[in-house]
Amino acid sequence: MQRLFTLCLLVSGIIGCGRGEGQPQSRPEPAPAAPQSPAERSAEAARTAPAETRCKRPTDEEFAAVLAQSAQPVVVCFYSPAVAESTALLPIMERLAGQYADRVTAVLVDIDEAPLTTTRWRVDVAPTAIAFQDGHPIEIRTRNITQSDLEALFTLVTLR
Repeated sequence: MQRLFTLCLLVSGIIGCGRGEGQPQSRPEPAPAAPQSPAERSAEAARTAPAETRCKRPTDEEFAAVLAQSAQPVVVCFYSPAVAESTALLPIMERLAGQYADRVTAVLVDIDEAPLTTTRWRVDVAPTAIAFQDGHPIEIRTRNITQSDLEALFTLVTLR
């Protein structure tokens, strides 16, 4: 019976075999978890975003106002940080936003940060790009969006 008790103490780490006997064995601390909440992800994105951005990045609450108050057509790129294809479009959107700044409002929407907007516009895949004229969608592109596709959307809304 004594052997079984000693074996249980050894297995549970309460006593050691020659070093630090009688003291619990220390266990390594788990690594801190990656930010999980939308607020934490948003704060992380703000820390890693370029200092100067030309694209608007509205929240769910701000998106409708951006569409309604824009005197210009709007091109929106819905993206996800978890999808490399969509994050590759971000610098292209920033460049186009600069080129068309006086004619088009460019908007980036993180689908994880703006779930209501994503649902409202029935975006189910990242990337998705939507061109708006007078608050109404006039052209939608999904998946495999290229630089040429984005340029075509910006050109389309300026020609109308």
